[in-house]
Amino acid sequence: MSVSLLRLGIAASGARSTAAPLLLDLVAGAAIAHSLRKVRSAYAGSAIRVRRSSDNAEADIGFVGIDLDTASLLAFAGSGSAFVVTWYDQSTNAQHATQTTAASQPRIVNAGALEVGGASLGALRFLAASNHHLSSPYLFGTAATVLASVHNLTRSAAATVIAERSATNGFPSPFQLDFAPTDRPRLFLRSDDGATASAVSAVSYFGAWLLLTGVREVGTTSRVRRNASQLSSVNATLGATTAGATQIGAHIRSTTNGLDGWMREVIVYPSALSSADLATAEANMNAYGGMY
Repeated sequence: MSVSLLRLGIAASGARSTAAPLLLDLVAGAAIAHSLRKVRSAYAGSAIRVRRSSDNAEADIGFVGIDLDTASLLAFAGSGSAFVVTWYDQSTNAQHATQTTAASQPRIVNAGALEVGGASLGALRFLAASNHHLSSPYLFGTAATVLASVHNLTRSAAATVIAERSATNGFPSPFQLDFAPTDRPRLFLRSDDGATASAVSAVSYFGAWLLLTGVREVGTTSRVRRNASQLSSVNATLGATTAGATQIGAHIRSTTNGLDGWMREVIVYPSALSSADLATAEANMNAYGGMY
């Protein structure tokens, strides 16, 4: 499928452009949109709220053009570190992801240096051993599309990107996008009665930035994708689920199955996107992040 450069949100030269369409202007209707770039032209808020290690003072950090204002971030952190207290939701729903426990806040500046995960753009560093995560008020429905720009480090345990807990039994339900043990991208589904289904890659991926996509469609094929290519699918119709709470970067029930790596953005749509919209969204995220 051919997608024009302007629809990707970049200028014809290949450089990022503040005038070109942004992701949520191209594919509207996101339920939550957390990103370190601006993804909706009408959004007038900040990207993140951070806490610095030197005195625990907090500050909102916004954008310069469409990019994170890293100059202000680094000036605020000084020679110390900075941790994310709030990752603001740029959709129209204001469902911000937060972490009030200092020890569990993802890091974005480490001893005066911007966290980048081996790239050039800023990123949130999640440490699995510290149970770094953010809590979101968003509740998944029976269908969803999740797109995440993530860099996972290899580990033997599962590594959660985003998951929801059932209000009925506390288990991950109805949606969990993660890396199964030995770094295999996975979309894991569970209903309140304990029935499960998963689409899991047969191949391991770690040590580099990738675009991880999970699509759940009720009564038809749910699938997990890496860099705009399908890895695995499952056709399952599960029982009812009762939404409870959502976490970014950590497993709902286990403090050992969190993400060990970096995340730059995670976008959730409350439906299975059409093929055209999915292609546009994935291409736009890659045009900004250069993952494939």
